[in-house]
Amino acid sequence: MKLKPYPKYKDSGIQWIGEIPEGWKVRKLKHIVNEFIAGGTPSSDSEKFWVQNGDEGIPWVTIGDMTNKEIVKYTTRKITKEGLADKRLRILKKGTLIYSIFASLGKVSTLGIDATTNQAILGLISNNKIDNNFLKYYLKNLEEPIILLSNANTQNNLNSTIVKNIEISIPKNKQDQTTIAFFLDKKTAKIDALIEKDKRLIELLKEKRTALINHAVTKGLNPPLTPPLSGRGIAGTLEEGNLKYIPYNPSLKDMARENRKNPTPAEKKMWEFLQNKEFKGLKFTRQKPLDKFIADFYCAELRLVIEIDGEYHDNQKEQDKTRSEILWDKYKIRVIRYTNTQILNNSKEVLDDLLEKIKHRVPSGETKVKDKFPPEKGDKRGFKDSGIKWIGKIPEGWEVHKLKYKTIINKKKLEDDINPNLLGFISSSNFFLLMIVLY
Repeated sequence: MKLKPYPKYKDSGIQWIGEIPEGWKVRKLKHIVNEFIAGGTPSSDSEKFWVQNGDEGIPWVTIGDMTNKEIVKYTTRKITKEGLADKRLRILKKGTLIYSIFASLGKVSTLGIDATTNQAILGLISNNKIDNNFLKYYLKNLEEPIILLSNANTQNNLNSTIVKNIEISIPKNKQDQTTIAFFLDKKTAKIDALIEKDKRLIELLKEKRTALINHAVTKGLNPPLTPPLSGRGIAGTLEEGNLKYIPYNPSLKDMARENRKNPTPAEKKMWEFLQNKEFKGLKFTRQKPLDKFIADFYCAELRLVIEIDGEYHDNQKEQDKTRSEILWDKYKIRVIRYTNTQILNNSKEVLDDLLEKIKHRVPSGETKVKDKFPPEKGDKRGFKDSGIKWIGKIPEGWEVHKLKYKTIINKKKLEDDINPNLLGFISSSNFFLLMIVLY
C-alpha cells in the first residue's frame, strides 16, 4: 500500500524515527500521558485476596490476558477488595491503555472493562493533547525498537522512568491524529479479516490432507462407488454400503435457521424451482448443515450440493474450492456453483445446466460419478469386507495383518512388501496394518 506523502519533511533528531512531516512535533511520553499507573500481585498465600468462584471481584490483568487482544474484555483471575488494598492497587477505567514492561515488552491493549493489573503492566492515562487511539497505534509501532531502550538483562525489562522518557512524533493538530487512527482502524480490520480467512483455509487444507491420507491407506487408489444417504441425509440411518457417517453439527443449527428465514433474492428464486420436489421429483433441503459447513441446497438422494455465490465469493475462491474438495473426499458429495446473476437473469439456462450435470446420475440407485482416484488401466479388482469395523471394505488382493506377527519374524519381508510411505503409519504392536500383496 502506497500512501500519499506530505509536502515537506524535517529531521526529527531521533535516529530510529528519522524524518517526520513538517508540522509534526516530537514529545516525550510523560508530556502527553498524565499518569503511569503500576500494578502488583497480592500474596498468593492468602485466599482472602483472590476470588475463588470467578463470578465476583475485580478483574486482574496479566500479560497472558492482553496477548493478541486489541481490547481486554475478561481476565483469567480476579482479586478481592482486600487484595486490592494489600498492594494499594488502582482500578483502571474502561478505555484505559495498558502497556507491558516485563518479559513481553511493548504490548499494548485497551481495557474493555474496569480492571487492575499486575506489576508487568502499566496503565497509561493520557491528557487532552493526544488521541488515545493514535497513541495505541504509535506504541504498537514501537514494539521492536523499544528493546533498545530496555535494561540489559535476560528479560529486557522496562521501568516507568524509561517509559516516561520514550519520545514519539505526533501531529500538532489532534484532529489529524484522530483521522490517522480512524484510517488505521479501517485498514487493519480488513487485513485482520483476510488473516482469519487464511486461517480457515489452512484448517480446511489440513482436513483435506487427513481425509486424503485416510482414503488412500484404507481404500487404496480405486475406491468403491457408494450408495446415497437415505432419510435426512446426515443424521438418519445409512443404506448398506461403505459410506462414512456425515456428522450433524448442532452449532450450525441456529445459523442455518436464520439463513432460511432471510434468503437472498437469488436463493429465494432458486428455491421456487427446487422446493416440493418440483425439479425432476428430487427432494432438496435448503441451508443444510453438512459437517462444518452450511450448504445452500442439498439433495441427499444424489449427494449433491448447490451453492449460490454472491460477489463476496470472488475473494474466497480458493476457500470455496477447498470446501468442495473436502465434501467430496470425505463424503463423496458433489458441489455445483451458480452466481446470483445467473439465477436472477438466466434461470432457465441454470436449470438446463443443472439437468445436464445430473442426468448421468440415477436418483434411486448408486451415484454414477467418475472416481476421484481412477484405477489403473485394465485393473478390474473388486472390494471385500476387511472384517474390521473402522477399516470397512478393502480392495481384493489386500490383506489385514496384526503388526505384532510381522515385526520380528518377517521384518525384512515387511520392508520388501510395504511401500516406504506406509511405514510411517506403524506405531504400535496392536495396530492393524493394511498390506498390499504383490501378484
